[in-house]
Parts: sequence; structure tokens; C-alpha cells
Amino acid sequence: MASFNNDISQAKSTLSKTVDETHESTLKLTALIDEVVEVVADLKPKLEQPNITLNEHCDEDILKSAREESIEFLQKFCQIQTAEWLDTSVNASPCDIMTDFFMLRVKEFKNTNKDQPSDQITYQLILEMKTKTGEQYDIVLLTSEGGMGKTTFMKFIAQMFCLNPSAIASLSDYNICMYLECRNLGINNFDDLLKCQFPKTPKKFGMSYQEFKFFLQNQKLIILIDGFDEAHLGTKKAVAEILHMRNTKAFVTTRPASQRNASRLIPGHKNVATLQILGILPEHHEEFIYKLLCILIDDEEERRRVCFELIDELRSMVTRFGTFLNSPMILTHLTYLKVVNSDNFDMITTISEIFEALRLMKIGKVLKRLEIKLIPIEDLERAVSKFMEIYEEIAFKTYTKNEFDLSKETIDELINACQKYNLPHEELLSTFFDTRSCHEGLLVTKGYKYPHLTEQEYTYAKYLARYIIEDIMNITGIEVDNSHPSENHLQNSIIWEFLAGKMSESDLLDRKSELSQFRNIVKFLTGEITRFSLTNKKVENAFENLAGKLVHIGWLSTYEQICYDMLCGEAKGNNSSYSNSNISSKKPNQPEDDVNNDEAKGNNSSYSESHISSKKPNQPEDDVNNDEAKGNNSSYSDSNISSKNPNQPEDDVNNAVSHIDSLTISEDIKRNGNNQESVTNPVNKISTDSDIEPISETKFTRIQSDYTNRTKESDSGKKDNELIMLAESKIEVEKEVSRNSSLETSMDISQKVNVSKLESFADRDCQDSEYSFVTDTNVELIRETESTEAFNNIENIYDDSNSGREDFVLAMLTESKMDKHMENAVNEKLSTKEAWFIKNGMNFPALNISLKSTQPKQISIVIDSDPLSYPDFHWTLAMITEKQIELELYMNVHYSGQVEGLSDAWINKKSKLVDVIGRLGELGLNNLPNTLKSAHIATDVANLTCLCKKLYSLKSLDILGLQIDIGPKFDPSIIPKLTYLGTSLIVTLTAPLSDEFIPQVAEIFAKLCPKKKNGEFTSICLRNTDITSTGMHCLLENLQSLNVRVHGPIRIWSTDNISSQLKSDLNTKAKDLNFGRVYIYDNLSTAAMMPKQIVKQEDSWECIDNN
Repeated sequence: MASFNNDISQAKSTLSKTVDETHESTLKLTALIDEVVEVVADLKPKLEQPNITLNEHCDEDILKSAREESIEFLQKFCQIQTAEWLDTSVNASPCDIMTDFFMLRVKEFKNTNKDQPSDQITYQLILEMKTKTGEQYDIVLLTSEGGMGKTTFMKFIAQMFCLNPSAIASLSDYNICMYLECRNLGINNFDDLLKCQFPKTPKKFGMSYQEFKFFLQNQKLIILIDGFDEAHLGTKKAVAEILHMRNTKAFVTTRPASQRNASRLIPGHKNVATLQILGILPEHHEEFIYKLLCILIDDEEERRRVCFELIDELRSMVTRFGTFLNSPMILTHLTYLKVVNSDNFDMITTISEIFEALRLMKIGKVLKRLEIKLIPIEDLERAVSKFMEIYEEIAFKTYTKNEFDLSKETIDELINACQKYNLPHEELLSTFFDTRSCHEGLLVTKGYKYPHLTEQEYTYAKYLARYIIEDIMNITGIEVDNSHPSENHLQNSIIWEFLAGKMSESDLLDRKSELSQFRNIVKFLTGEITRFSLTNKKVENAFENLAGKLVHIGWLSTYEQICYDMLCGEAKGNNSSYSNSNISSKKPNQPEDDVNNDEAKGNNSSYSESHISSKKPNQPEDDVNNDEAKGNNSSYSDSNISSKNPNQPEDDVNNAVSHIDSLTISEDIKRNGNNQESVTNPVNKISTDSDIEPISETKFTRIQSDYTNRTKESDSGKKDNELIMLAESKIEVEKEVSRNSSLETSMDISQKVNVSKLESFADRDCQDSEYSFVTDTNVELIRETESTEAFNNIENIYDDSNSGREDFVLAMLTESKMDKHMENAVNEKLSTKEAWFIKNGMNFPALNISLKSTQPKQISIVIDSDPLSYPDFHWTLAMITEKQIELELYMNVHYSGQVEGLSDAWINKKSKLVDVIGRLGELGLNNLPNTLKSAHIATDVANLTCLCKKLYSLKSLDILGLQIDIGPKFDPSIIPKLTYLGTSLIVTLTAPLSDEFIPQVAEIFAKLCPKKKNGEFTSICLRNTDITSTGMHCLLENLQSLNVRVHGPIRIWSTDNISSQLKSDLNTKAKDLNFGRVYIYDNLSTAAMMPKQIVKQEDSWECIDNN
């Protein structure tokens, strides 16, 4: 016991310290800790520096590798192919032939009231251009007609980036250069472009292409976009994404006809410079030609001799060709002709003869090579001639479907044509096409493309000319020598010269006058056919075939063809004939506004190069001259064409012509507006065709059936309009015919103008007997009747249903060509509706007009195809935004359930957007306005943070498609937390999943599950999976273990065939775990949310269940 007490006492003395001693110990300990902290603080920068250096070193390696790969691609791509048919093996590069050319800055594209003064720009300083405020241009839009050197200039910039960036000021400031050829069928989005030009770098550094794209967006890029006028839907998507990228300088080349469509893709905050390329000025012609000759001729002395002779001949050609000689393509063709076939060079007097001489030169080269190779063909020239006919027909087919690089099917068709005539296909295809390399899986195959779009246009024009002339020969019995038209048939010579020659130069000639001339040519052809239709039974089939060709390429409107079809069948018995003055001159890729301008500016253009003979049979020469002196002035119109058939009485001819004129007055009034003075009639009197009968119901039914069959493959958005046009065409024809029979024959020209006012509403139901004789006194009565009938038609439409009929009403305004009476009726009816639902984008122009006078509370717009295919789409959204109308916008939701097409360009933060469906990127999400009540958005993982920031308090959120690449190395931690505070949340995950990835999927949903109290999903969906029933059970268990709550349905699309019993077991387990019902679909099911299937219930959106 004593020992124990001693131990206690010793411990007490050891552990017990005074307060001062304890304080002193604490200070010493604090001082030691401070010393340690200071040492660590000193070491921290040294410890962090290696990581910073490592990251910078890694980025530099990635950039270096990407730059090297970009240069390697561009150096191969930018080589200019010399004409293979010349048997030359010399490769040319853009810098070998680059010559100073003339570029004019037209104006700034941004919203300004005053155009910027035009000024000349040199290509060396093209990157130095600045706005008035001193900012660099983000986008440079280069426009010119075909053959002016746009593609060569783009390749020159790319080559200078690779070899000598200092040649163009500021080019060295950019890290990466990319090149997008819009005609490339292998590019469907920007990701495809990355995979095409950077196949190695992402794999080398273990990056996904999404990560690589994010890396590139932080670099200074220059992207060259060539040939937007040849773009398909896939490359348009890529262009749209490029134009929205930051830190990017974009060059876009296009023809003027597509300039407006290109401008629509450009976001409003970008600075845009528009440059017009006007070619190589005469003082630089010699330099350009000499550079070409350096490639074609080795001997210096010979080269200088040819150059001197060619320049001398060009000076004499200026009077014939004018500024066309500034085209690098024309100069190149002339150089080829001078080098290869100088004997026939002096015979060239027109642009069309240049193209024809090149074609004949190629044929000659082919024949020569085949003869040298001793190919056993009995009639070699005939075989090649037959192949050329097929070649021209294929040019027509490929042009109408915008196929510029030949598809495998087209190449096979050409090879079969060669085999049919025992011709070696490689010889012929390499002569008439440029070769290219194509990848088919792991194999590299040879492909073909047209050397230039103008050559394709020239070739299909020859086919069309041959087709038209053959039809005229079949109908009229006139023999026409296509190669050397007879002087006795001057009009056929003009057709051949114009269609086979000048039609191919639409990209060099003044477009407006050219289209007007071509319209007049078709008018003449129509008149020729209809004259013989009175006596020839072949006319119906022949003309329907011809009209079908013209409709197919957009030169004859479907509406007019219907009228022609109906009149054609009645022509034989009724002495009626086709209307030949309303041929549409619109080309397939030409905007509507351009066509209208063409018609407005080109109606009075004269066909100066060749005059159509108006000489009647047996008429003296002096009489013809007298007729021309009376006022025709060589204008190419119906009055210049003889309409008399030698075998036909003169009265019948006059009756037919007068009937044609009466049918076209109303269309002239609509086209010319109130400018009645422009409406002229070559016939002094309108004859009474009392024996003309209305179109029979049987005939109309047959035509309607045929027309319906023709339009089955048309876009759904156009069907309603075309059916309305069909119905109206029947009414119009019947009313026109009946009206013509009741008009007095003694009416003068002034009275005919008043008749046109009555005829302008011939497509409405009205009794014409009251107005058989129209004078100035009853014009007001006519107008009153027009307004009444317009209102009655609108009332009849709305009697069918009180909702969802806005499209039909606006379609009536569209088809009336914005008739004022119809506009008033439409506005009065629409003003009674607070909510409009628009799903036909072709009605946007009519919607714009109605919005000027009406103010609905809300407009819902469905866009189920490319918005750029709709007229005035951008301006419609702008007007809705300006008037602060509530907007529901449903964009690019397809029947597969996928949401495609980046829709950022159509989101405006100033709009009163209340609901949106579409695929949005970072820009679109940032632009979403605060007025949004619900959203249905497809996006990428990289944009989830932005989505959470913008939409955390939204009442209803539906993530339509979240594309995630889930693999063995996938880390769910990259998924940001979804801080959503709304009431309804639906998330769709789109990934090729299998059972092994179920844990990662559950973790993803756990990250996305709202973190508020009792947060839960309304519904979750998994698309494009291979999950089995076992995997689905595992998914439910994993979701339960991670506290993920789903009170609504769980929808899974899978390739696995799951029986009804397994589905029942799965739902039983879901019920036990407090989940909603589980729906299982196969991957081809269309049980996805679609605009037509959307049903709004209690402020939440659900899709109609196919089960």
C-alpha cells in the first residue's frame, strides 16, 4: 500500500504544472506549428509547377500533332487536278497559278440602314479587314458566279497556311486550318469533319472526339467552307455548327443564288463581310495564262510564243465576250484549246462554242486512245456517240438530285453503259470525270466527280435540248439536224444554240436576262406543240413527257402543269390550247426572291443574238420587215412567233391564240400588281369560242388521280398546298373557259384590262353571268363580290373545326398570291383566335403578312425538317419576337424519337418563348429567355452544367436525349449534378448499353436525380440498348440502392426479345421497389414523343404509349 502511494505522489509531481508553465509550453508548440506552415507554403509553388508544366506540355503536344495532321491533309487535298484527258502527268498547286484577282467588299451584313461603301480588297489583306468599330470580321462570305476562282482561292489559303503563312497577313495567328467541301457526301455533321481530317490525334492521346472538339474550340481556328450552293443537309448542319463556334474565322464561298440561305445560318452577334469576286482583270490575263502554260508546255520558247498569240487573240475577243474573259475558268478553257487544237481556235465566237469545243476535244482524245490500243469495236464513233447520250442523261439525273460527286449507283450505271457498247469504262470515265479516292470500309476505291459544276450544267442542258427538239420533231414531223441546224428552221437553231450553249453559262451570264430568255424559249416551244395539237394525236403524251421533265428540274410549276394536263385532253375536240406565258423560270437551287426579281426585271428583255422569224408562209420579205417595224423591235414574245399552221384555217389559229391570251391575263395581273399598263395583248379582239366546253368531271377525276400518284413521294409539308392548288386549278380552268365564251367580241384593250380584274378571282365560287360584260362602272361591284367570296371561303373552313385550322387559312392566302381581299378575310378570322398552331412552314410568308394586322396571344410552330427549306422562317421568328407574342417552338423532332439538327440559331433571349422542343448547344441554352415555362431539350453531357444553371427552377423539364459514350473506362463522376427544382423531370439516356454497364447507368441517374427534399424523376427512358430482362432487374435494384426515385413510367428500348411473363415479373418487382410501371419496346418502335403525339395533361408532357 505504501509503495502504491509513493507511485501516485511521483506521478502527481511529474504531471502537475503551473499555469505559467502550461502557457509557456503552448507558445512553444504554436511557434513550431507556424514554422511548419511557412515551410509548406514555400514548397507549394514548387510542388504545383510540375503539374502546370505537364498540362501545358500535354496541350502543346496535342496542338502540334493536330497541326501536323491538318497540314498533311491540306497538302494532299489542295492539289489541283490538271485535265486528265490531256495526257499530262504534271500536278499543279494553287500557288503555281495564283494571280491577283478583283474582289469587292459589298456591304456589312449586320443590321444597318446604310450600305457600307464598296471598296476593293486584295487577297493578301483579306484577314485584316475590320468593321467600322475596329473589330475583326468573324465570317467572310465570298460570292461569285461559277468559274470565278472561289475554290482555287480557298485552296490557296489552305496551301499558304501549310507552306508560307506570311504570304497572307495574320494567317500565322491561327493554330489550325480546316477545309469543308460542301458537296462531300461523307460529311453529315462537324464530328464527321473531325474524323475525316484528324483520324490519328485523338487516338494518339486517348481522347474521344467530343473531348478533342472541346480542345479545338479553345484554339484559334480558320475553317474554309467551299461551295455552300452545293451543300446537302448533312454539310449544312456542319456549316451551322461551325458558324456558331467561338475563336473561329470562317470563309464561306457560294453562288449568289444561295447567298441568302448561307446568311440565314449566321448568328446575329457575328461580324460578317460580304465580298464579290469579279475575276482576273485584263492587265493580269497574261500572268495567269503564262503560269498555266508553264504546267502544260515544257519548252520556254514555245511557251512564250503561245502566250503572246493567245493574249493577242483575247484582245480581239473582248468585243464578243466582254467581262466573261475575266473568268479564270474561261481563260483556262481557252488556253487548253489553244495548246491542243489551235487550228479551230479562230472559229470560236460564243461562250457556248468553248464548252462544245472542249467536249469534242475530249471525244477526239478518247477515240485516239482507243484506236492506239486496237480495241476491236466495229463502229467506234457510233459507240462513243451512244455513250455520250447516256452520259448527258445521267448529267440531268445527277443535277436534279444535287449529286456532284457520283454515287456508286451512278458509277455502276455508267460502267454498264460502257459494257453495253464494248467500251473500256476506265478510259471514258477518266476522260469526262475527275477521279478521287473513296473509302469503303477498309478498302480504298476509285470514285468520280464532275470537273466543275458548270460542265455538269452544260451537259444536262444538251440532254434537255436534245429531248425537247426530238419531241418537236415527233410532233411536227420537221427533221432537225442537231449539229448543223438548217437555216430554213431558224427557230430550231435558236433552241439548240440557247439550250445547248447558253443555258450552261447561267453562272457567267447575267442571271436575270438569261432566265427571262429561257422562259421565252419555253414559251415558244409550248406554242409550237399546242399549234400542232389541233391536228396531231401524239401531242398529249409528248407534251406531258416534256412538261414532266421541266417540272422535275423546277422550270415549270406543278400548278401550271395541272392546267396544261387538263387542257391537253380537251384540245383535240375543243380547239383549246395551252397557256404559254407563265412558265416558271425558277432553277432548283435558286431562292424564290431571286426568281421574282428575275421575272420583274427580265419580262421585257429582248433576245438580241438570234431573232425568231415571224415570217408567215408565202409572205414577202418586205411584209416581214414592215411587221417588225411596227413596234416589235425584236422582242421575243408571242407576237413574234407565227401561230399559223399551213394546214389549218386562219380562224382556228386565231381562236386558239386568243384563248391562250385570255387564260394568261389573270396571271399577268397577279405578277404585275396594279400596274395595268404592263398587261398587253397581241390580239386586237377576243373571239367567241362558244363551242368550248367546261372540263368534264371524269377528266378532272383522272387527272386528280394521276397527280396524287405523282406527289406521294413529296414532302408532307407540301402536300396540303399542292392539293389546294389542284382544286383551285379545276375551278380556275372551268371559270376561265365559261367566261371566255360569254365575253363580247367587240371589247377593246381598255375593256380587257377590266376583264382581268374579274378574272383575277376566277378561283373563287361566284356567278359570272352577271358580269358577262365588264366596264369601269361595275369594277367596285366586282371588288365587293371578291371580298364577300373570300370571307365565305374562310368561314367554310372554320365551320369544319374551331381549332388547328390556321394552316389551312394561311394556305389559302398563300395560294391567292397574297390577294388583298383574301388577306382581309384571313386577318378578320384569325383575329378571333388567341392561339395559332402552324405546322406547314411554306405558310410563313402569309403568316408574316397576317401578323402585321393581328396580335394573337400565342403561336405554336412545328419544324419537322430543315428550317432553311422554309421561306422567311428567320423573319417570322423575328416578327413574333418583336411583337412579344408567346411562342411554342418544336424543332426537328423526328419519327424515330430522335431530335436532330442544332437549333441554337433560332433561340432568341428577347423572345417570349414559353415552350421549346429541340437539340440545343451551349449558345442556345444561354439564349433561353426567362419566360420559358417548360422545355424538352436534347443536348450533350458537356452542356449539362449550362442547362442546370439556366433551367434549375423550370416547372417542367424533359431531357429528350442525353448522348453518353458508356464504355469500360467510363467515369460517372464526369456527370454534373442536376440541381433541378421544378415539379416534372423526364430524362432519356441514349447509349448502346448492355447488361455489364448497368451499375454505371444507375450512377448516372443518381447524379441526375434532383437533390431537393424527396427529389425524384417523373420518368426515365433508355434508348438503343441491348439490355436483357436480367439487366433490367439489376437496374431496378441499383436504382433502389442509390435512392433514385421514379414515380412515373420507366421506358426501355432494347433489342432483346422479352416475353410477356418476363415483363410481368419485371413490373411486379418495380411495384415492390416503389417504382412506376416499366414499358419495354423494341428499338424500331416509334413510341417517342412527336409533335403530332404530344398530349398536354396537367402541365406535364407524356408520349402516347404504343402498348
